[in-house]
Amino acid sequence: MESLSNLPPNASVLVDANVFIYHFCAADGNIANRCSDFLLRVEKGHFQAFATIPILAETLHRAMIFEATAMTGLDPKGALNKLKKNPEHVKRLTQYANIPERIVDIGVLILPASYQTVLESHYWRENYGLLVNDSLIMSTMRKHGIDNIATNDSDFDQISEIVVWKPSF
Repeated sequence: MESLSNLPPNASVLVDANVFIYHFCAADGNIANRCSDFLLRVEKGHFQAFATIPILAETLHRAMIFEATAMTGLDPKGALNKLKKNPEHVKRLTQYANIPERIVDIGVLILPASYQTVLESHYWRENYGLLVNDSLIMSTMRKHGIDNIATNDSDFDQISEIVVWKPSF
């Protein structure tokens, strides 16, 4: 586990959803600032940064809930329940919607997920106890030869095959 600020130039790195959430949704704070600094360096071309469709979906979902909590004053679970019961509230949410384009504009390349990737992800669940989305991340990283991940998720800390770069380190 390493500090995200020390990621070497020209490294290929997969960016986990929590890095995007800190950047787009957390107004301030040390971790949010470190994530924003990292993504600015991606934008300047210092790294080859990647994400996956599941990462985009998770980012979008969490940003939607974050926006709904700000709008309703409810906690995340309460805001989610309110959105599920009132689709009209979903239609009024707008801030989260352009995040995928903003991620691509930063210079993050989106890697496809194939059926084979899903099948191969079982290895990471079986051998490391990862949940499905994290196992898909690992399977995608292996397929594309990416050895670095930018994340604040401790679930990847146990995997010796990759280097985990954290904004909270």
